[in-house]
Amino acid sequence: MSTPAVVGSTADSEFFDWNIVDASEQRAVEDELFSALVGATPEYARRVHFDRSSGYLCMPPRPADAHDEGRWLNAHGLVHSAAESLRGEATRSFVRVAQNVRFRFRHFEPEHWRRLSSLYETLPGWLGGGFDLPRWFGLNEGRPPFLWASVEDFGLEVSGIVLPVHWQGWWDAFLTGCGELPALPGPGPERVPQARKPGSDPR
Repeated sequence: MSTPAVVGSTADSEFFDWNIVDASEQRAVEDELFSALVGATPEYARRVHFDRSSGYLCMPPRPADAHDEGRWLNAHGLVHSAAESLRGEATRSFVRVAQNVRFRFRHFEPEHWRRLSSLYETLPGWLGGGFDLPRWFGLNEGRPPFLWASVEDFGLEVSGIVLPVHWQGWWDAFLTGCGELPALPGPGPERVPQARKPGSDPR
């Protein structure tokens, strides 16, 4: 697996794109990296962190002093090794979501649409308005995690690839908030769907 790409640098940091936008995930990765680095290069362990605004991983840039280059290379190697391990573990645990919620949109009043729109904003991973669809966790559908919802004739389509814990939390919050919206009887908002591993047989 390739290591995260360097996407920029300043006098103080190099920035790597790990595509991790959730703050709790960022803190978990920071803890893992600190544990991996602190024994060998404690000064780097304290300086490796996520930039909360961009989601990029920051670490000290390559030193100009050749005397310190060995420690820098060691720290870089540990970060890249941890990157492969953590990203590989996350990729293996992603699940594909394909859920149809049987809302009766033809019976929706303006207040129902307002409630649904407000509910979107309270769900975990909400990315804000202004996109083509309501979206959570990530925008790039080629690089999970991401989740979106779309109003269709049959109801609300929810689709994406996310970590199981995020899907469970999102779905639980969704169920809690949508109970008074008009829906058809039967499978839909009443039950928790079984998400699938990406690439698994949907049958």
